[in-house]
Parts: sequence; structure tokens; C-alpha cells
Amino acid sequence: MAAKLLVVSGPLRKSQFPLGTDLVIGRDLDSTIRLDDPAVSPRHCSIASQDGQLILCDLDSHAALSLMEFP
Repeated sequence: MAAKLLVVSGPLRKSQFPLGTDLVIGRDLDSTIRLDDPAVSPRHCSIASQDGQLILCDLDSHAALSLMEFP
């Protein structure tokens, strides 16, 4: 099964984004996943694929990064 990012709240709720290629999440217009929310930094975080692993990286966001697990 391919990895995907599932949005669970907000305007993009129920959206799904395939993972496996590098992407940036943030408010910038050139973000792969754009979140129009003042709590999100212009370049908030990135998700990269490296050696079969997914790497989540905070891009010096002003609001920090939190990760939650859902069943």
C-alpha cells in the first residue's frame, strides 16, 4: 500500500496526498500542499522520501510542528 497524507480537519478535510516524492507544506503559493492559515508558516514543513523511509522535517516554522497518529 502506498503512503499518503490524509487531512482530518480544516478546509482540506478528507483530502489525500500521495507520499513518495518530496513535498513542502506551508502558506507559500509554491508549496506542494498550501494551507491558507495564519498559524502555518510560509514554509512550515517538508516530507521527503529517503531510502524507503518518510522523513518529516520542520522548516523553522514559527508555530512548531506536531505529529499525531490516528488508527
